[in-house]
Amino acid sequence: MNRLATESSPYLRQHADNPVDWYPWGPEAFERARAEDKPLLISVGYSACHWCHVMERESFSDPAVAEVMNRHFVNVKVDREERPDVDSFTMSACQMFTGGGGWPTTVFLTPDGRPFWAGTYFPPVRRGGMPAFPEVLDAVARAWDERRGEISEIARRVTSAIAELGSIGRVSKLPPPAEARSNLLASLSRRFDTRWGGFSTAPKFPQAPLLDFLERLSRRGGPEACSAADMLEHTLRMMATGGIFDHVGGGYHRYSTDRRWIVPHFEKMLTDQAQAVSLHLRRWQSTGDDTHLWVCEAIVGYVLRDMVVADGGIASSQDADSEGVEGLYYTWTPREVAQAVSGEFDHREVCAYWGIEEPGHLDGRSVLHRADRSFGPLPTDMAAALQRLRVARSSRTPPARDDKVVLEWNARWVGALAEAALVTGRDDWRRGAESTARFLRRRLWDAQVGWLRCWHPAGGNAPRAFAVDHAAVADAFCRMYELTGEGEWLEHASETASTMLARFRRSDGGLAQTDPRPGEPQLDVADFQDSAAPSTYSTATLALTRLWGLTGEERFRDAAEEILHCLGRVIEKIPETSPQALLALEMLEGDLRQVVIVGDRPDLLRTAARALDQWTVIAWGDRLDSPLWRGRADGHAHVCRNFVCTTPLSAPEELAEALQSGV
Repeated sequence: MNRLATESSPYLRQHADNPVDWYPWGPEAFERARAEDKPLLISVGYSACHWCHVMERESFSDPAVAEVMNRHFVNVKVDREERPDVDSFTMSACQMFTGGGGWPTTVFLTPDGRPFWAGTYFPPVRRGGMPAFPEVLDAVARAWDERRGEISEIARRVTSAIAELGSIGRVSKLPPPAEARSNLLASLSRRFDTRWGGFSTAPKFPQAPLLDFLERLSRRGGPEACSAADMLEHTLRMMATGGIFDHVGGGYHRYSTDRRWIVPHFEKMLTDQAQAVSLHLRRWQSTGDDTHLWVCEAIVGYVLRDMVVADGGIASSQDADSEGVEGLYYTWTPREVAQAVSGEFDHREVCAYWGIEEPGHLDGRSVLHRADRSFGPLPTDMAAALQRLRVARSSRTPPARDDKVVLEWNARWVGALAEAALVTGRDDWRRGAESTARFLRRRLWDAQVGWLRCWHPAGGNAPRAFAVDHAAVADAFCRMYELTGEGEWLEHASETASTMLARFRRSDGGLAQTDPRPGEPQLDVADFQDSAAPSTYSTATLALTRLWGLTGEERFRDAAEEILHCLGRVIEKIPETSPQALLALEMLEGDLRQVVIVGDRPDLLRTAARALDQWTVIAWGDRLDSPLWRGRADGHAHVCRNFVCTTPLSAPEELAEALQSGV
């Protein structure tokens, strides 16, 4: 067993019995590299990554390959979910060297932490135009010995270029939100797949931050709202009826390998489930279509049934592979369907409805999806047949879970589930949100260190939390206050946001992704682009804006505005990279709506909850030291804009009418 056996990450422990002399990322590896004048080989991946497992089996388990690695390099294994700062840094280097990226990421660093060459997956022998990994190792080792000056210059230029990525340019005046909305809608309209939805061909990711922007825009009214609603609804319907959605067990897979959302990459990530819950919940609010609520219920059911680790903590992901085969657990043959439904249903009709056919989509097997792509309640017979398939699938070996509890991802889940519980009034969802939120306080908060990035039931070393963790926790705890009315959650949110600003604030007013860590290179890569999930900058601006809206503390508003000034040029020129920060800008520029409910009025709370949208915060329960509460009499509600409030409203109908006026 090597050094990785004591780490908290299951992904790192999966490499603990490799013959490679692995180090975790940290001072010890860099000290050895400097002492022996060796380059570092950094391999970045994650537990649910199919090709990461392939490279581990093919190369890292091979004693001959390991001997070359150990002789020439100091080898470092990184879980990208544990170290998002290292992942951003190495991925930036990989993209500069190759024009693309992916996992596993393979990057070579000088002993002082500067990248001088990079790639992704390498096979053990030449294959498909890719060089063999042993050839790569020999070439890099030779270059290190014979062309040190050239390597030093390459490393200097690449490190400088990565640093410039974080210098996005502060602006003195924030761009008008309406103009940014129009620019973003025009960009999405040009990229929109009118037949299958989404904004690319293949591979096709849900891109939840962009879909959330369309949902917001659809509520504003006018021609732009209609266009946004059409793109959003079509995309969500194609996703929810395609194979990217697990119709048998619930939850979304990571992305689709094809344009039609049928054949996914089968891993499931917690952060994707959190965002999908919010998207379908809000679409249900907007349309009244109960199928969107059914999708929400299926996602929440999957997470609370299959992903809870201990005492409320949620596992970070579920693997794409089972029994060494990608997608085996999720795919079907006509014969397997016939065996599952025999005696009750015509298996040919079941196969036709769910798109199970010969020769299949993947190695002779089919991905279950609604073949006619109809979005609505399942026919009674097909719902019953699906239950038979569910029973049959339960006898298969399920994909492994990564039981590591990631603070950021669990916080995003808490925020989504708390919002869903508030809107729907479901007590079981409320209990789920509270359970996970209290787990985070109990297991990932250390009075000496502060927040930790992750936790695992088996223990092990865990890094300190990053800026995005603090931002996600602050936002989640705001939503826990809105759900429960308990002031302690807002206190925790304020403390966490204050720590974030103290530890990660840059001189330009933005946020560093990480803080200095002794013995490690300083990786100051600004995380400002929304992609599959909101960026650090977006998450922070939204959390700070919500905190200001609930507490009235101007320091939170000022900090959010400072970050937005750092994003101003990006919002103006390439708004598709920052749709969530645009929401914060809209709120700061006048769209923030506050509802305060004073006294025990569950009827008013239900009315406010049903109308909850992305611009609205709800204060109720414990009285706070906030302008929202001063001089308020019990038994009434007030609707406010930037702390300027309506006269007291005592009837639910009055409150509903005031809220209906919209933004």
